Amino acid sequence: MIGRVALALLVSPWAIAVATAQAPPPAAPAEWERPEVIRIGAEPMHATFDGYETVALAKRGDLAASRYRLSLDGPWRFHRSPTPEARPVGFERPDYDVSRWGTVAVPGILQAQGQGTPVFVGSGYPFPMDQPRIDHRLNEVGSYRREVTVPPHFAGRRMLLTVGAAGAAYYLWVNGRRIGYSEDSKLPAEFDVTAAMRPGRNTVAIEAIAMPMAAIWRIRISGGSTGSSAA
Repeated sequence: MIGRVALALLVSPWAIAVATAQAPPPAAPAEWERPEVIRIGAEPMHATFDGYETVALAKRGDLAASRYRLSLDGPWRFHRSPTPEARPVGFERPDYDVSRWGTVAVPGILQAQGQGTPVFVGSGYPFPMDQPRIDHRLNEVGSYRREVTVPPHFAGRRMLLTVGAAGAAYYLWVNGRRIGYSEDSKLPAEFDVTAAMRPGRNTVAIEAIAMPMAAIWRIRISGGSTGSSAA
């Protein structure tokens, strides 16, 4: 599930010495399999605020009226993979064809839209006890993508994309460029996308992993929408 997403503008010789070749070191685990990793590339957390171009608009509190906010809520192209290994690698590239994918509403709950496997747990864990690992066969991946048209008056301003909530760990890309990672569950995460996003057509991609090990194993007792703004 992905909650609110918003874009805001504040917006060698050694080798000869060994007798036999050694196997390369194992690849580092993914971020969602490393308990010490919570966020990468996100802005420091802060009190909630929004940008308006006038004091009058700020007093009204109507974000939709701000010309420096662009909502990313609505239909997103979506692909569900049963395991991390089955996910569509490279889907974040603008030239990757997602025209045959279905769509889901963001914000929205995937299971309520016929996607994903519902998990109901009154107590304990929804997977075998093997801390800190989680069986990949139980770990679905959701790939989200949509095209975003950034208006010309956003040019020259700092752009911040905010994911208001996500019931999973996720990676964020803009125009094929990896921006960051977060697994703080329902807490918002804000990413500076100024260097990657430009006025005109842009591709935003999010890959959500259902059960990040760090977040799940920290649960000891039991078991959004999108937008953009400029200031």
